[in-house]
Amino acid sequence: MKKNNQHFNPYFQDNTLLIQFIIAEFIATYHVFNRITFVEKQFLQSNETWKNCKPLLLHCFSQLLGPYSNPDWLGGSMWTKGHITKIKNYCLLLSKNMESNHSEEVILKDNIHQMWLSALLHVELLIEIQDSVSRQKVMEAHQKIRRALNHLQKRLNSMAKQILRVTSTFSDNENVVFFLIRKKEQLVEIYGENYMEKILKFSTKKTGSFRYLMKKYVNRGFGHLLSNKP
Repeated sequence: MKKNNQHFNPYFQDNTLLIQFIIAEFIATYHVFNRITFVEKQFLQSNETWKNCKPLLLHCFSQLLGPYSNPDWLGGSMWTKGHITKIKNYCLLLSKNMESNHSEEVILKDNIHQMWLSALLHVELLIEIQDSVSRQKVMEAHQKIRRALNHLQKRLNSMAKQILRVTSTFSDNENVVFFLIRKKEQLVEIYGENYMEKILKFSTKKTGSFRYLMKKYVNRGFGHLLSNKP
């Protein structure tokens, strides 16, 4: 009997699960990025030493990319646990499942890959700055880091918009809709109160089925979770 090793995990072929995984990891990425921004601003706007800030920043990037205790960490071949790395892998699976070279899923896959590379560049810049150098020298080197951070912010914003586009293709799936409702608090923080409407804006499907699902959840007693009752 021939052994089939393809898609040995069920979620590999379930696009509705993959999009939920992508959104969950993006929410985590968003919060880690906010911590990175806070730490770097603390260094720039206060007398906080680079020796204290650097480990915090490296820890944050290890959450995004994966553990950096391995000597080959910067090679990226062993990364599996970081939020951005997980999104990258999920997007690759999603684009393969959709089997389209021009789909929104492929655009998202390319977008997250670029963000992954930008994060890696940021880490390399952090590692280059030695703990023992003067604050003036660190400040000079930090200009590169600040530019890299601005670039990473643009990548994050672009990814956020593209995730909305991809999510809109699942707007008639009850499981995805329920997931979006359960994640209301986190999604409102990122997209604003009308995040459901923003998802629908990109949808080419009729909104009737989506509204029907929303009403079903109200009937099931989840109306208090909705940003706007249908």
